[in-house]
Amino acid sequence: MAVASTGRPEVLTYLFTSSPAQDSRGRVLRYRGIIQPIVAIARRQPDLDLIIIEGYAFGAQSAGANDRAEFGGMLRDALIDLAPVWEVSPTTLKMWVTGKGTASKAEMVSSLSRRWDRGFTSDDEADAFGLAVLGLQMLGFDAPNGTAAQRTQAFHLAAALRLGGGSMPRKKKKTKKGSV
Repeated sequence: MAVASTGRPEVLTYLFTSSPAQDSRGRVLRYRGIIQPIVAIARRQPDLDLIIIEGYAFGAQSAGANDRAEFGGMLRDALIDLAPVWEVSPTTLKMWVTGKGTASKAEMVSSLSRRWDRGFTSDDEADAFGLAVLGLQMLGFDAPNGTAAQRTQAFHLAAALRLGGGSMPRKKKKTKKGSV
């Protein structure tokens, strides 16, 4: 989880351990146990203006995708009343960090480490930091070491999210002239 206070991004690492649940009740209780500390951290932030979350990777086909979607819905539900929750797609985050929407996790970590002169203990931590800096730029803060292209992209992304109600609008399919 990353937070930004007074224009400075900070990564808060919350390590949790839990065992996979055997049924739906167990899964929900497990997710609540993970979400409660996240909500507590968010509530302690003074002047919380924005919660920015990496959106779902709809193209990813892997074991546990349904569980991640279930957890993601519960997390958003728990955070939605604390501040606006904006979702940024994984491709958009990669594009903002590296300039390439197909960047690997290693490229993301390397780019963030180089540009902001810091290390990360995991690619999840690097993603959180990238989201925090992007969120700052979306709110109008000038993130140190950010590029002009990143500032422009953040501005346009913020405008799209404001108009779209909190998530990136999907591209409309082109239709033939005269068709509905």
